[in-house]
Amino acid sequence: MKESHIETEPKTKEEAVMAITIIKQECQNLGANDYEIPTLDELIRAVESDEIDPGEAIMQAEAIRASKMDYH
Repeated sequence: MKESHIETEPKTKEEAVMAITIIKQECQNLGANDYEIPTLDELIRAVESDEIDPGEAIMQAEAIRASKMDYH
């Protein structure tokens, strides 16, 4: 089952960090995380330091989760 991302409104840094943290937990539960966890941690760091737009970070994290879900 693929999830689609629907952009509704700009996201805050806090919303992005929370969303990415939830995605990180979901990936951890699936196991065999070669690159996912470090990449998600880097996205959180980038959001917190204003290096990436929060909405873009969420979309990237969702893409990582979707890729992992497709694998399993």
